Amino acid sequence: MCFHRIVALSVVLLLSAATSSYSQPMKDGKPVTGPNIASKQGFTAQLWLTEHEEFFHKFAQGGDVRFDGTTNARRDVPVFITFFITGPGLDASGAADVAADITVRKPDGTIYFQAKDAPCWSGKYPYSPESTQVADAKVKLRIEPKDPAGQYSVEATIRDKIKKIDLSLKKTFDVAQ
Repeated sequence: MCFHRIVALSVVLLLSAATSSYSQPMKDGKPVTGPNIASKQGFTAQLWLTEHEEFFHKFAQGGDVRFDGTTNARRDVPVFITFFITGPGLDASGAADVAADITVRKPDGTIYFQAKDAPCWSGKYPYSPESTQVADAKVKLRIEPKDPAGQYSVEATIRDKIKKIDLSLKKTFDVAQ
C-alpha cells in the first residue's frame, strides 16, 4: 500500500474514530501520536498537507468527505497546509479563538514561508467538542522549478487563546528534482 493511501486512511480513521477523552485521536483503542498531532486539556490540533483543494469545498458542504494527504510536493502544483481542530475553548458566548504561527523551511533550514497569528477559528463554534473541524487557516504553497529539491519542514504553533494552550506541530514533505 503506498504511503499516500496510508496517510489518507490514517486521517479518515482519526476523523471518524471514537475518542475516550474529548479530543484525543484514537486508533485501535490507543491514542494516535506523532509530530503532526498534539493534544492537551481536551484541545487537539492536527497538521496535514494535501494537493486537493476541492476537499475544502466538499467539507464546507458537509456529508461524507475523504481527505487525501500527501508527503510529497510536485513542482508547479499547489499543496495546501491545513489544520484540523477538536475541542477548542469557548468563551461565555460560545465563541472560539484559535490561531497559528506557521513556518515552512527549505531543506537547508532557511525560511521559505512564514505567517504569524493566522486565524484558525475566530467566532461562534456551533459544533460539539468531540467533532473535528477544518481550521480556517490554510496555506497554499507552490514549489517552483528554481526551488531546491529535498525535505522541507512545516512547523506550527497552534494557540487556543481561550484555554491558553499552545500546541507544537511538525510535518515534513519531499520535493524531487
